[in-house]
Amino acid sequence: LDGIDADVVVAPTDHAVRRLLPDASDDPEVAHEFRRLTDDDLRQRKVDRLLLFADLLLEASPSADEDEQLPLVVGREEGAEIAGALGDVRQVIGSRLGLQTDADTDALYRSVSATWEEDEGDGPETGQESARGHAGEALSGPELFLGSVFLLTGYLQESLTDCLLEHHRRAGRAS
Repeated sequence: LDGIDADVVVAPTDHAVRRLLPDASDDPEVAHEFRRLTDDDLRQRKVDRLLLFADLLLEASPSADEDEQLPLVVGREEGAEIAGALGDVRQVIGSRLGLQTDADTDALYRSVSATWEEDEGDGPETGQESARGHAGEALSGPELFLGSVFLLTGYLQESLTDCLLEHHRRAGRAS
């Protein structure tokens, strides 16, 4: 509820929330008025999307085998909302990791994927020696975890969007 007062709606001060709820204009008066009129609904929609995604994950049956990959099924009617929730998660994690450019994201991918190879025995014994952040610093456990979640949510979002677009194309050809 960062930024909400009983009578006045102000811009969020947390940089990650600010990334989710940016100003609508460079003009402070226009930005304030737009925020006053839309902030509650926008925040509620984002919360509802996250809750829908959480319910979907909780409904999935766990596997007894850690190596078994189970499908995550998203219905067509909820696909856009789940894609939006994944985007919001990526925005917050990207902000927390300090990702500003495509080059930052590419460097994060290289850093995280380097640990995948190390886990398979192809890299250094320690498993973290070649993992570097976008500024060249070594990734710590939390940064490595957040980077992995960032990349996973991107993969899920892209896969879901591809499915939705394919359905849309097929529906357009059928009519």
